[in-house]
Amino acid sequence: MKILAINENLFAQTKKGAASIYVVVFATILFGVITLSFVSVILSEAGQSSDDDLSRSAYDAALAGVEDAKQAYEKYIKNGCRQEVGGSRDECEKLEHERKPGIVDTGDDCLKMMKFLGKIEEEDVEGEVLITEQSNGEGESTDQAYTCVTMSNQTEDFRATLDATRPTMIVPIGQLSSTLGDVKTIEFNWFSPGNQGNKSIRTVSGDKFEKMDKERIPSTITLTLVAAGSMIEIPVFEDSDYWGQSTMVLLPNSTNGEGESVTNITKAQIKAAAEATAEDGNNKPNKPFSVSVNTNATDYMCKAVLEVDDLFSEKGASDALLIVSNTYNDGQRNDFSVVAKDSYGNIVPFEGAQIKVDSTGRANQLVRRVEARIDPADLGFPVPEYALQLGGEGDDSLSKEFYITNNCWTEEGKCPNNNNKKGNPTF
Repeated sequence: MKILAINENLFAQTKKGAASIYVVVFATILFGVITLSFVSVILSEAGQSSDDDLSRSAYDAALAGVEDAKQAYEKYIKNGCRQEVGGSRDECEKLEHERKPGIVDTGDDCLKMMKFLGKIEEEDVEGEVLITEQSNGEGESTDQAYTCVTMSNQTEDFRATLDATRPTMIVPIGQLSSTLGDVKTIEFNWFSPGNQGNKSIRTVSGDKFEKMDKERIPSTITLTLVAAGSMIEIPVFEDSDYWGQSTMVLLPNSTNGEGESVTNITKAQIKAAAEATAEDGNNKPNKPFSVSVNTNATDYMCKAVLEVDDLFSEKGASDALLIVSNTYNDGQRNDFSVVAKDSYGNIVPFEGAQIKVDSTGRANQLVRRVEARIDPADLGFPVPEYALQLGGEGDDSLSKEFYITNNCWTEEGKCPNNNNKKGNPTF
């Protein structure tokens, strides 16, 4: 009996020991899984952080390639390369494609720009421009370089961004690869999906303006189309017969989430807009054009087509430009593009209006690619947006007397009541 009691006690203790072992094993597995999960998260975050750092470094290297492309174009201009006669043609041709004077186009040759600036040797068939090389202290090195940069001053469109620092920009329509008379339509696109629109905007309803607060609406755009011959006097621009300048206000109104929405402005409407502000015009109000908003667009949400037809050739215009201005935008970014097309719907490329740069940079083995547009001239120089603007305090304010009168006079004395020049003062 005593032996049996001993065996029963031993069996009970064995059961307790086995249970403890199971608890310890399961607890170890649980803590192991939790520990491995934390380690996995930490390693993943560390790897992501390292990739982000390398990605930013590669992006910076690509931007360095863009900056060197700016230097290359500046050197190209200073060498007199845009003139068919003058400058060192051998040097100029390093940046030109198919030996066409005045046209920067490196084609698919990634090394032309580097060789033009002397960054690599002329005989190199492979190469890159090293920017930095440094060690992380653990025997590993990190290096930045740009590996390929191509550039061309022939672009299928003109792209730019309006913002608080540059609310107005001038697009040189006359700088095309074909004659201005070949242009039949000018497509104007604006407001990318990533742009910030106004929550409060004035929209058109018949002839009235009303406030709209319920949805995000793209900014209103004011376009002024200006055309001129090689020789012209400024007063001619105010002649309705010439239609030298035509101002059109494009007002985003209704939203359309299905399909592409385009507003067409006809030749007759362009001329009517010019006559509305001409000195001898019809004095009819220059009504805004209501533009639908395509909320599903992946490029631009608003599109308008100016059907110029034969307006340019009709008056012998040899040059033209488009003045683009943000209106009711509060300084928000507004991306836009301009495309010129001929009578067959083919794109007429811009030539010299912008420089397109495609730059690839790397940091270690991670690569980033950047496409940039460079303006060869200051196309954002100040354009008067107001007849008069008052602001500031003290010495910064404008102090002046104004007169409102129904009497008419000119310096030439053409008005019948030319002697009455007093008017009624207001302050």
